[in-house]
Amino acid sequence: MRASQDIRIEPGAVSAESLQRLTKLCREGEIASLVGRNGEKVALPPELRRVLSFVLGAFEKQQSVCLIPEDEPFTTQAAANFLGMSRPYLMRLLDAGEIPFHRVGTHRRVLYRDLVAFQEHRSAVRQEALSKMTQELDEAGVYDRVAHMERGS
Repeated sequence: MRASQDIRIEPGAVSAESLQRLTKLCREGEIASLVGRNGEKVALPPELRRVLSFVLGAFEKQQSVCLIPEDEPFTTQAAANFLGMSRPYLMRLLDAGEIPFHRVGTHRRVLYRDLVAFQEHRSAVRQEALSKMTQELDEAGVYDRVAHMERGS
């Protein structure tokens, strides 16, 4: 994925001392502000404070953070990599209308937000299928038979 506007931030980019101080301020619910060169203060809106808290939390875990605009177009190979599938399988999903895409010349592009929406939908469908299967096994008494066999009775 080589996004034109992505921003990758490594945890080592912020000193441990600064990270600790910033994290403490965010956790204590302080109203964060940005201070300009001329001393002008602007309160950081709650949404941006949430982003800062998320980044700081990732840095504490030594994780990198990558910010990508929702409308960032991915190539089909980058989209397949993001979803953890082969490019030919992704192409079948695109052809079937499972994931929206647009063309740039003859090349297909998939927006980041559409990839995330597909992931969320796929996850929900899988969870629903697992719940249904678990319910059916429970109703059939399979769990009772397994528990009974494990006790050796």
